[in-house]
Amino acid sequence: LYLQGYKGVVVQNYADWETNLTKIPPEYAAAQKGIDSFPLMDDPWWGETSWPASFTRVWNARYGPGAPENVKRRMTGIDWDHVVWLIPWCIGAQIAGKKAPEKWPSNDAILEALREQASFPTVLGPGHMSGKEMFGIQNMIEQPVPMDMFDLKAEDKRIIAHLNFEPWFAAIKKVVIAAVKERGQYWTQRK
Repeated sequence: LYLQGYKGVVVQNYADWETNLTKIPPEYAAAQKGIDSFPLMDDPWWGETSWPASFTRVWNARYGPGAPENVKRRMTGIDWDHVVWLIPWCIGAQIAGKKAPEKWPSNDAILEALREQASFPTVLGPGHMSGKEMFGIQNMIEQPVPMDMFDLKAEDKRIIAHLNFEPWFAAIKKVVIAAVKERGQYWTQRK
């Protein structure tokens, strides 16, 4: 976009600014807002005593500069991404395991146990199972999603808001579902 001279807001699922800034000036990223939804665990927004800050310290001790398994780069949003679902999976496994203590619970049993919960903790905040209306199955963890914007002073992204999928989807679902159905991709149209 930079090479094409694009001017306007850039919204993406994930942005790795450490890599991007080797190819574009930080002023360009700031002018285009550079919005994404994979925050950095070392973002000051979390607070020093938060789980993300603790995870950052543990990760840096193992993989950061001078660490035994130094990966020669900073931790990114992708490094911690799947950790978000680890706590809910463990909770579901414990609940499902109580129903059949003589065997290891299947992933289906774990999902069913999570669906039965009104809410459960995640590293991003309280979550619950959702997704039926959009995806046809309750397999999505609905939890707060941090939204980031590129910050020129930090030369990296910073959390600017914490949003949830369900209210966002409720506001635009008529448009989204119509567009998905028009393309034959809605869950009721799949074979």
